[in-house]
Amino acid sequence: MKKFKKILSLFLVFGLVFTGCSSKNANNDKKEVTKTSTEQKDTRVFKDDLGREVTLKTKIEKVAPSGNPAQVMLHVFEPSKMVGVARKFSQSTEKYLPDALKKLPEFGAFYGKKANLNMEAVVSAKPDVIIDMGEKKKGIEEDLNKLQEQLNIPVVFIELTLDKLPDSFIRLSEVLGNEKRAKELSKYIRDTYAQIKQNKEKIKDVKTVYYAGGKNGLFANAKGSIQADIIEFIGAKNPIEVEKINGGMGNEIPFEKLLEVNPDFLIFDSKELLDQIKKDETFKALKAVKENKITFAPSQPYGFFGRPPAVNRVIGMKWLSNLVYPEIYKYDMNKELKEFYKLFYNYDLKDDEVKEILGK
Repeated sequence: MKKFKKILSLFLVFGLVFTGCSSKNANNDKKEVTKTSTEQKDTRVFKDDLGREVTLKTKIEKVAPSGNPAQVMLHVFEPSKMVGVARKFSQSTEKYLPDALKKLPEFGAFYGKKANLNMEAVVSAKPDVIIDMGEKKKGIEEDLNKLQEQLNIPVVFIELTLDKLPDSFIRLSEVLGNEKRAKELSKYIRDTYAQIKQNKEKIKDVKTVYYAGGKNGLFANAKGSIQADIIEFIGAKNPIEVEKINGGMGNEIPFEKLLEVNPDFLIFDSKELLDQIKKDETFKALKAVKENKITFAPSQPYGFFGRPPAVNRVIGMKWLSNLVYPEIYKYDMNKELKEFYKLFYNYDLKDDEVKEILGK
């Protein structure tokens, strides 16, 4: 009997030990599951416009732009989350900026031929994500993957061509939040597109528009260039065609080619260049100069045509369409500028500032 009691006691001890171990293991398993679930809630997967699946924090607090187009879009959409800029804002642009943006560090260009990225500065700023916006260029996916690997910071791409522009703020909100503002900005762009589409149908006599820069006014933004695609968008024609389009300042052409197409309108990228061209005897052979249909594209805070090619092109469409087809579009540009600048730049324009921007 005593022997039986000893054996029973041993079984009870082992049972308690086993139960304790099992309970401890179960608790550990529970902690692991909870930890995994928490990690999953803290991150999400965003599919960018290149089809890349990028793991992001659920809530983004800090963002860095990859270049000028993204910088403009972030200034408009979520300036408070910016931790740096690709390039310092120009003096004329600073007027339209909140003070915090003027003090941000400059990171340089993230990739491309003129890459001058200060990786230490980027890492030090600790952005949750880097956003690149623009055209889908050859090799861009490889560039962004490499950048992401080097910095160990997520990098996403959002397309910014004219046809994608209405969705661009919605896509930004999918990364950064602030869906209400995204919808508001997107609606303005869609409404503008609808107005232009309706008015384009009324155009019978299509006008030709030349847009250029450079020291001599012969660096043309040819047909198909993202810097000049608002020409066709509003129902006019870009008469300059080249085999290979150069971005930025455009393709240099001989004056003979410009004389051959003899456009209805000449538009230059600065007032200084316009004043220079007006004094140039060579350009006086052109129809547009003779008829005084020669001007410059407004550039405050950003170029109306597409330097950089971002949301600034939307007010550029209204300005250009009103210039080329005033009998059809009939925009009150004083009213239009004030509305656009308030909504997109959070800036209240005065009448004299409107005149200054438009060069009147």
